[in-house]
Amino acid sequence: MEKCIVCNNRKGRKPCLTHGDGLICTLCCGSNRSWPYCNTLCRFFPEEERENLLGVKIGQMSITRNDTGETVRFTSNCFLPNVFEFFKCTIKNLDLKFLNSQTLSVEATINFQSKKSPDEVYFKDKWKKEENWGSFEYLYNYYPLFFIFTEINYKVFPLKTELLMNSHHLDFTDSTVHWNVGMPFSKVKTKRKHISGPQGLQIQLEEYIDGSGFRGNNYAVFSSIHLNIDLKLKFVLTCQERNIDADDLTLNFPIKLFFPFKEVIIENINHVVPPGFKLNKKPSINLYNPSNKIGLNKIPIQPKYKHNLVYDSKENLLSDKIALNSYKIFELDFDFVPTVKSEALTFVTTYPIPSSIYNSINKLYSETFAPAIVSVNNYSDKTINASIIAEIQEVSNLFEKDIVIGPFSQEIVRITPTLKEGVIQHLHHILDTALTIKVISEGKTILRSNDPIQVLARDTMIWEIEDPGRSWAIDLSNLVVSWITPHAPAVDEVISTAARKIGGMGCFVDDASMIKEIKAIYDTISEDIRYVNRPFSFGTDEHVSTQRILSPKQTLNESSGNCIDLTVLFASCLEALGIKPFVVLVPQHAFVGWKCESSPEFLETTVMGVEDFFSAIEKGKKNYETFNSSNEGNIKLIDVEKIRGKKIYPPSWFS
Repeated sequence: MEKCIVCNNRKGRKPCLTHGDGLICTLCCGSNRSWPYCNTLCRFFPEEERENLLGVKIGQMSITRNDTGETVRFTSNCFLPNVFEFFKCTIKNLDLKFLNSQTLSVEATINFQSKKSPDEVYFKDKWKKEENWGSFEYLYNYYPLFFIFTEINYKVFPLKTELLMNSHHLDFTDSTVHWNVGMPFSKVKTKRKHISGPQGLQIQLEEYIDGSGFRGNNYAVFSSIHLNIDLKLKFVLTCQERNIDADDLTLNFPIKLFFPFKEVIIENINHVVPPGFKLNKKPSINLYNPSNKIGLNKIPIQPKYKHNLVYDSKENLLSDKIALNSYKIFELDFDFVPTVKSEALTFVTTYPIPSSIYNSINKLYSETFAPAIVSVNNYSDKTINASIIAEIQEVSNLFEKDIVIGPFSQEIVRITPTLKEGVIQHLHHILDTALTIKVISEGKTILRSNDPIQVLARDTMIWEIEDPGRSWAIDLSNLVVSWITPHAPAVDEVISTAARKIGGMGCFVDDASMIKEIKAIYDTISEDIRYVNRPFSFGTDEHVSTQRILSPKQTLNESSGNCIDLTVLFASCLEALGIKPFVVLVPQHAFVGWKCESSPEFLETTVMGVEDFFSAIEKGKKNYETFNSSNEGNIKLIDVEKIRGKKIYPPSWFS
């Protein structure tokens, strides 16, 4: 009989991972079972579960405006894994360099140590994975490494982030949505709140963190865990809007860093002040302790939403040596005073420019999507003038704007040069070029920049873009109507051929005669067309969803197309007849529909050339009913007539 490896008295019955798979008796297993003692990969270690009195899983929330496609996301929760209680984080060098008064570069050398295995992270508290990422399961194996909180009134944008190990880039993701941060061993709890209203006393359920945590606007980096090896974290953050204090001209920039581990040691801190500024005083060092009163109410993340950091208490650190043995936010508080009268800054997008729909984007989204933003700050007590000149080299017209900046004020200008149609017409490849910007004030050039930018080929559509921090997105799918060309000669030829089959077109007076003409179009296209299974979409990076779409002219010339190619071809023919089409988008697929006097009809375009018209109608209707009944926001009907009302028309080169 093998005796228990712990008491050496009773019979060992279970393999104990803590003792190298030696056997442990039931009594010793139960009495010693705990997070500090056990290897939690053990199958006998109990799994932690989430309380859910609400009866629903809220997940990550967002609201999308149907008219503009702008998506506002809501704050999310991030619960730290329990095993972080047994991790030590050493920051060997923390370098803070202000590139200008609104942009901060941070570099840190980080080393993690623990007797726990990285495989134990979120293993027995895996409910937190779903809490942190909702339905985005591909992010479940990304773990929080670093947070930077802000109490600035305006949103902080990540410009560039890198995570390296032995000079090789590590995969990571980042976020500006995880405002509620729960410490290890904290849980979600629900309390009942009695509210008096018109219908009497009602009970409302509210969720909160049972334990401790922080709440506030932050930028967070998530990746895998690597022990006992140096990692290099580099990132650049910017705040595009700042208030200027007219009394003392002080610009305050507090940096609140949070490394989410039980023990944190910061060995060396360096900082560089921005050009044209000097420190008003030595940076103060403060520590913030987590609060045990964090509610989990979700709020929309908006650029000018003012929200102060929620914490328990604040203490001043007099020593430059940072050794933390509990979860604290570490703050360096900088006060700058300008030594210049004015300053101009530029922020250039990392998104590619979709050449064919870019000018349409300017019509609909100029306040949200722009290749660049220029900020001009006036630190004097007199009004100044400035002229801004910008150009996307090789492809755009010159952008020029004159502005007036009041005393101790800031003006922000979105740089939106229009593209030259004669150039875009011949752009069949991705063009790597540059955006040049110059700002002149009081006869002097105060900004000259030349930043790389990418312009996509004319047949490339961007379906959606989101900011690197995932706090907002823009659905650009309405602009697919730019590929619908009712007046193209190739479409006219289809209509003429179909008309000869039935003796005329455009004469429908009711649904029955309309269907007769639509069938003739279907039969005509089907004579020489086949579906090809090209990917519905691909991405230039994780924040931009793009796709090549053939114009109807190209689809007819090639006698083939994928679902979206065939959909815009059929929609072009419908619009040419005066029929009001829909483009129907579902996950990884598209099909066509149109308005009728009774109810809308739908058609599956991928069966053209293979199945008859009524079979295509039946499949289109089935597709619509399947996705429309799911109630998960997985279907979108793009009303071509409605989008045309916003002056979105096909460019000439698609005809």
